[in-house]
Amino acid sequence: MEFFSYSLRRMWRFGKSDAVEPAEVDAEAELRQRYCATKTELAKLNADILALKGKHALRLNPYDQIIGLRATSLVDRPAIEAQWRQLMARRVSITPRWATVLDESKRYWNTWCAESRSV
Repeated sequence: MEFFSYSLRRMWRFGKSDAVEPAEVDAEAELRQRYCATKTELAKLNADILALKGKHALRLNPYDQIIGLRATSLVDRPAIEAQWRQLMARRVSITPRWATVLDESKRYWNTWCAESRSV
């Protein structure tokens, strides 16, 4: 019984409600912000990919590996391939985030579409 009374004496302070309430987070606004940021990042990446493909006339296989390109000399090829690998690494890092944001936004999708149609 002594243990029980000791425990009650130690826990008395947890019953008070003097604790500061955490600020409410608007989940929809946060999600919309992440959606817009990720979509903007993805659009910039796609523009960079198209610019590189157009500038060097890249030909790719279905696995996005370079088959052929147009370069001024053989020395340029490794630099172009390195740029391409960097772009593919960025795409690999952005794609899962984009999929997560899309999956989370399913519950708000109808309201977002209705708002965009009314604007």
